Amino acid sequence: MTDSTQSMRVLMLHPHDVRYYPWTVRIVKLAEELAKRDHEVKVAYIEHKRAEEPDFPPLREIPEGTVEYVGLRSRDKQTHKNIRSVVDLARDVDIIHFQKCFASAFIPALWASWVHKKPLHYDWDDNETLILREILGLPVGFASQARFFEKRVPDYVDTISVASDGLWEECVRLGFP
Repeated sequence: MTDSTQSMRVLMLHPHDVRYYPWTVRIVKLAEELAKRDHEVKVAYIEHKRAEEPDFPPLREIPEGTVEYVGLRSRDKQTHKNIRSVVDLARDVDIIHFQKCFASAFIPALWASWVHKKPLHYDWDDNETLILREILGLPVGFASQARFFEKRVPDYVDTISVASDGLWEECVRLGFP
């Protein structure tokens, strides 16, 4: 690290288990790259609800190295407990980063940001509303909840990174920045 940069303490949240879901590679790689640049990084993720007896094999083990990984309770009726855990994890960080607009990541991140007066960063990687329209068998209300949050998250965050020009255009359309 050069003298012109400062090390940050970053808490990253993802609503899916980094061991089981391929789309978590984005947060894993981003965390690794930040750690390579001497930032202190913790990744908190929601554990697969059947992690003890999964219905499919893990894609990866928790990567060993300079990034700390913290499993949070599976999302079913546990968001309130995860809020407390995330608030505790965020106590000494400089910024809170979350990926995906799902309540299981957004709500704990928002609470932690508010309690500790820390900046909140949203990594908008997919148009969740469009993706969820194509998935059959989702719990009642899940897609509408995601659609609601996807449109409103920009109102509550300090910064946003996007994975595509289309998402950038949506940010601008929603009034961010």
